[in-house]
Amino acid sequence: MQSSNKKTWIWLGVLLLMFIAAGYFLSSGHPQEYPGYVSESPSPTGTKAFYTYLNENAEVRRWEHEPGMLPGNNRDELLVMIEPFFVPDQQQMDEYSRYMEAGNTILLFKNNPEAMFDLAAIPGWAADDAITVKNQHGDEYEAAVQSQMRIEEENTDEVLLEDGAGVIALKRSVGDGSLIAVNSPAWLANDNVMDEDHLELIFFLMQQTEYSSIFFDEYIHGAGSGPNAATLYPQWMLVLALQLSVLTILWLWYQGKRFGPVRTPREEVVRFSNEQTTALAAWYQR
Repeated sequence: MQSSNKKTWIWLGVLLLMFIAAGYFLSSGHPQEYPGYVSESPSPTGTKAFYTYLNENAEVRRWEHEPGMLPGNNRDELLVMIEPFFVPDQQQMDEYSRYMEAGNTILLFKNNPEAMFDLAAIPGWAADDAITVKNQHGDEYEAAVQSQMRIEEENTDEVLLEDGAGVIALKRSVGDGSLIAVNSPAWLANDNVMDEDHLELIFFLMQQTEYSSIFFDEYIHGAGSGPNAATLYPQWMLVLALQLSVLTILWLWYQGKRFGPVRTPREEVVRFSNEQTTALAAWYQR
């Protein structure tokens, strides 16, 4: 009996090692894929390089919650939104607007800003190669404008950047704050931020308002509204916990453990109790 139990534990140990090895190769054998324009992404389309540079020289934080939880109340904050993955619903858009009305600024980089903050766009042309871009003072810059859309300005808007096809960036007052809309999020990408005059243009746009802190909006990139197991614990720990759970189930199964109420078979109750007693009584009577 002891030899059988020893073999059982040996096989369970071997199975555990196999699970750990499989989990290691599954979690580290494939490179992690990052979506574009995320501030944590080191991929060519990510914005980690620019975020890291700002974080070394200013107070910068990532915002991963709904816009209704934004802390700004006349605090001169700057919220950077880079190519949102979805257009927020009307309630969330109203919350962003109230955030600006309180005295804060939203810097929106979006290829086609139409449908956000009542912005309108008109057709233009895309320029993968560097073209000349002018600001409101007539200063010229070299930049690649990959968007095919140009922003349609209103009478009260301040045009910040434009090219031969139309407006590239504008500033619009919203209550005590402002909205700065730009049609070129690719300027902030890791593989483009140092090309041409992109970095200079980005800082030019950020200097159009005063702010004490900067937030990078990651809620628009699908970030959750609160912590979860995937963010609180490392991946190796989650894999190990899953493997231990599976091994526990297999071990209980091997040991013959059962769950639920114990039901006595009818044959045991009827055949070996009532019938046996009746038969013995009849035999003694005879």
